[in-house]
Amino acid sequence: MSSLDTAERQPAGHLGMLRAALLLILAAVLTVTLQRWVGSHTIYDKQLAEQRLAAHNAILHNEPPLGRKWHETGTDRLNVRILTIRFAEGVHRATGAPVLRVYQLLDTAALFCVFLLLFTYLGACLPAPFALIGLLYFAIATTLTYHLHFFHPWDRLSLLCWILGIILIRDDRYLALLVLLPLAVMVKWDIIALPVLYWLVHRSRAPRVLIMMRTLALAAASIVTLVLLARVFPGGADRFDTGTLLEITRWQLSHNWQDFVTLHVGYPPLLAFGLPLLLAGFGLRPASHFLRATFLFALVLLVPLMLSSNFAEVRAQMMILALLLPTALIGLIRVLSQQRFAPLMNGRAFPPSA
Repeated sequence: MSSLDTAERQPAGHLGMLRAALLLILAAVLTVTLQRWVGSHTIYDKQLAEQRLAAHNAILHNEPPLGRKWHETGTDRLNVRILTIRFAEGVHRATGAPVLRVYQLLDTAALFCVFLLLFTYLGACLPAPFALIGLLYFAIATTLTYHLHFFHPWDRLSLLCWILGIILIRDDRYLALLVLLPLAVMVKWDIIALPVLYWLVHRSRAPRVLIMMRTLALAAASIVTLVLLARVFPGGADRFDTGTLLEITRWQLSHNWQDFVTLHVGYPPLLAFGLPLLLAGFGLRPASHFLRATFLFALVLLVPLMLSSNFAEVRAQMMILALLLPTALIGLIRVLSQQRFAPLMNGRAFPPSA
């Protein structure tokens, strides 16, 4: 009897435990590799420790670092991202652990959980080998998130909230999503856009008035949280003191274009999103309604990010990659199989309502 036959005869429960153990090991290997061999030379570099600590204290006390304005030190609009800051400071005071060490541990734990949750998300609608391919591609793209800025301890935790929110929308776990959003806004406020995905996914389901009311409630919970944060912690948007919204947008577009011209094929968004967008063109047609909605939402998100942020900083856009991957992987399946697939996602990625 071959070893393959022996493996096939193993009880399903044992096989499931083995797969879970292998997934945990893989997620740990990816996390440690990235954190130790990329992070230690970039965001955790000891030469940047003073700058990171200054940014921490600035947000903690809502005072621009180094006696300058927020936008002059690359920390504009960061003062309302308080949850990660307050948590790290609380652990520091309770245990005496260096606050930068707390950030690194929190970042590591969040990244590990991101890998696990992403594989679970992909595995719900794709064969396991292709979910694994998606996870490995995501891990490769994650190397790009360690560069171009010195302080972003909330990014992994925010990404974890994004993926969890996408899953809650897929499964129509409305109340859980309503609780998640205000907490996630306190981590990083860009998640206020997530109610748009809820509407795109559920808008065709009856009763439509209820779906609209739920979407508005999700948006209100997110926006009210952000408004309250801005009132309690004012001043972080002092970039608008330098010009009008139109002038700032023009400057940002020019800056992003110059980055692209300078970096060429090494431009991080091109490296991260180019292949998934190409493959998604093959996978969009057979994808489920849910996955088509996530693809459309990802495209919509690209626009405000290009207009209002340093687009080369892929760390702020990884939720877009998570949104694109399922459809891209369906496209990969079609390319490799050289045949038209039936809508294999229907009923798996978007279960019928109860």
